[in-house]
Amino acid sequence: MLGWEPDIFLHLGDAIYADTRDSVEMFQIYQKAKQNVPFQEVREQIPFLATWDDHDYGANDAGESYPMREAS
Repeated sequence: MLGWEPDIFLHLGDAIYADTRDSVEMFQIYQKAKQNVPFQEVREQIPFLATWDDHDYGANDAGESYPMREAS
């Protein structure tokens, strides 16, 4: 991706699959993604904007009634 020299990176969700109701496990999943070296390089070298989708938040198609909403 860096070779393409984009002006911006828009991450439109599902960066991770946090399909769990265990907040410790969810944190670990986010930490693992954060430690991914190619992903770190993109975030450091390209302007980066992101939004969550359902799996970043929790279960597939999870909404405001999802019990892990606050932990997410």
